[in-house]
Amino acid sequence: MSVARSDPLWLGDPKRPSFGWYHQPDDGRVRAAAVICPPLGYDYVLSHYALRTLADRLCASGFAVVRLDYDGTGDSAGGNDEPDRVSAWAATVNEAIEVARGTGVHDVCLIGLRFGATLAGEVAARDGGIDQMVLWD
Repeated sequence: MSVARSDPLWLGDPKRPSFGWYHQPDDGRVRAAAVICPPLGYDYVLSHYALRTLADRLCASGFAVVRLDYDGTGDSAGGNDEPDRVSAWAATVNEAIEVARGTGVHDVCLIGLRFGATLAGEVAARDGGIDQMVLWD
């Protein structure tokens, strides 16, 4: 039984896009939005299925969800050996937040796993408009 639809999306600058997935409830009724900030490296590989399952379950509860690959990781443009990686990764999270806010909901949640939790906390502190956070080690 499918309760969510997921569509690929590109975030940020079209000349250097970051890749993500947008999950939404099949009925189109969105009560809140969440951005999932994955871990890096091998932790990302190990958690991929769990984070996709989490996105689907959040959709079943009425959340629109954005999952992302940070700049220079996964299917996103850029290289992992470029300078200023942390700022580029935080920018990817900000771009995903804009997609989440574009759904028209008032509540936006950040969910960060391992290093993704560090990024989520940093981005939330600078943003000032994040309603909830889950920081998961």
